[in-house]
Amino acid sequence: DIPETAVRRIERAEFQVGLKPHLSRRVATKLIEEYPDYERPHRLLAELHLRNGDVQQAITALENALQLNPEYVPAVGLLARALVIDMEYEAARPHLQRALAAMPDDPDLRSLQRGLEYLTQVEKDLAE
Repeated sequence: DIPETAVRRIERAEFQVGLKPHLSRRVATKLIEEYPDYERPHRLLAELHLRNGDVQQAITALENALQLNPEYVPAVGLLARALVIDMEYEAARPHLQRALAAMPDDPDLRSLQRGLEYLTQVEKDLAE
């Protein structure tokens, strides 16, 4: 079990990700060291990697989070986003479908779905 203090630390770090990314990265890294079986810091680290354009590192961090908890929907949705950024559209699709099944009204996931449909169509048009 993850102590409540660790949960509060990750919540603060998730809130500060846009304001103080260096602090969020430090918290995520420290929590991964202290609680290697806690999936949330891996997802937070992945978000920070994506913000820096480190897509492959983000994907690795998300795979780590999902290895710890395959049902962790925030990591599933972020993995779909990372794969779209990496132009791995077909690989992104099942992750996006899983995330949408769990959170069908999430506006970010719906936006990603529309973007993925558009990009898939553009890729198909270019291939013709």
